Amino acid sequence: ETGALIGVLNDYGIMRDCLNTANGDGKGGYFIGTAGDKSEITRCLSLGQNWERTIAKMEQLIDISDVYFYNSGSSTALNALSPSEIGDASNYDGWDIGTDKNLWTIPSSSSNKSYPIPFYSEMREK
Repeated sequence: ETGALIGVLNDYGIMRDCLNTANGDGKGGYFIGTAGDKSEITRCLSLGQNWERTIAKMEQLIDISDVYFYNSGSSTALNALSPSEIGDASNYDGWDIGTDKNLWTIPSSSSNKSYPIPFYSEMREK
């Protein structure tokens, strides 16, 4: 199946620190199309609509406790964040969010529509 960021995450594969702002094409998940055995998604955020499809696709993953989804409605699904919650760093358990050499940052916005964005690559020298 098609995934918004990865089509097939192979066995023991890791997808880490990703932001998906697209809605995808409706054929797969909003991060991955299919996940292999013991694959892992860590510190990822999806802003796409109809993200509920993704949860079923991720059942075989080790842990999705730090993967979050934007929810403009009133969903109480796992890790769904409302518009008022999405820009609050305290809602992201275990994420490195800040303004210096942090992996993620939340830009300030007068419109209150901020959300975490990748900020400082872990591959760069600190």
